[in-house]
Amino acid sequence: MMRYCLAEAQQATQREFLANAVCVSLQQDARGNRFLVRFKACDENLEVRQGVLHLQKAVSTVDLPGAVGIRQATMRALKEFFTTAAPPSYGGLVTNDPKPHFHEDLLLKVIDKIEVLAADGAADEQLALREMAGMAGPNMVQLKDTMTQVFPKLKAWRVN
Repeated sequence: MMRYCLAEAQQATQREFLANAVCVSLQQDARGNRFLVRFKACDENLEVRQGVLHLQKAVSTVDLPGAVGIRQATMRALKEFFTTAAPPSYGGLVTNDPKPHFHEDLLLKVIDKIEVLAADGAADEQLALREMAGMAGPNMVQLKDTMTQVFPKLKAWRVN
């Protein structure tokens, strides 16, 4: 329980910093069946923080291949980061709020501050970046159950 409390306190601090940041960048990388999204943010006092947004397995599926799967995984990573985890349920441990809580207001603030996306040179990751920048054209596959299809304030994306 102590590990859960410390992890959630750290996560809440990071969420709040991102929501109050002036600029946010995301870096992503897919290796095999793992997908990592990291962030770096700066506030108005030029304090910089960085960390892991999300690490997940099996990005691409038959239904969401290649770049579509990467876009979906990036949006899911943001949603997971802004969702408070449910507390552990040990025998005899009673919690008042066993359900995860999604901080939609904080996520919407952060989506509006994401200015840079970075990924390696893999073709599917580069296509995903162009699609998240809204520069892939009218044939872009629409994602389901996401807060946004593109990042409206995105100014640049780069290859690592």
